[in-house]
Amino acid sequence: MAKTQSRINNLSYRIYLDWSYLETGTEDFGSHLCGRLFVYIIINFVINISMDNIKSIVTGTIITLIVGGTAYTISQEDVAKNFANDSGLTQEQAEQYINAIPEDELVSWNEIGSQYVVESQELVDVATEIDCENYEYEWESATLSCIKGKGQMEKLGRDSKLLGQAYIKLGSDSASTYNMSETIKFIDQLNSDYSLEIVRFMLDSSTIDELKKTNLYNKSLLKTILESE
Repeated sequence: MAKTQSRINNLSYRIYLDWSYLETGTEDFGSHLCGRLFVYIIINFVINISMDNIKSIVTGTIITLIVGGTAYTISQEDVAKNFANDSGLTQEQAEQYINAIPEDELVSWNEIGSQYVVESQELVDVATEIDCENYEYEWESATLSCIKGKGQMEKLGRDSKLLGQAYIKLGSDSASTYNMSETIKFIDQLNSDYSLEIVRFMLDSSTIDELKKTNLYNKSLLKTILESE
């Protein structure tokens, strides 16, 4: 018999990045490198019985998700299919990935969105502090000038904010299928940013891959809802 479980809001991940060491010029780069760059991921799979949050109730392989006051019932198999198509995983790998998501590190659309907005401002602040006239930076290279790296950081900040605001909108009573489509667009945008050279300098390939999968999982959830309409 399938076990019925209630879980906390939103099948989604939150990534927190401390990008502040990018401000540091070569004269004191070493003193800022250790301990200043860190990444941790909080994995979310949503539930809350209050009216102002999304609900997600899983019974067997059926997921009922409430967005904007509307309940959407979708199949986890369909979610896994969309996730596999976007991520390049096989159907079996996609299902294993979904089933491996722990339930004890979960937050709502509003919380994950707020974190993206806060972190986007941090990225913009870091970019603002980069002084290309007076300093050289460790991350500069033949293909990544200071000006280019600063611009990439600003873009990452802008796109993180757009995604954060989109997630917050999904947690509101007025969220619609249009807002889900917009969120998918911003997910694709941010995933594209993860290929920027400044990001590839900061993070190893496995971390970038996991960040992309995180976003693609959220995308597959929303995409499956839209396809069910």
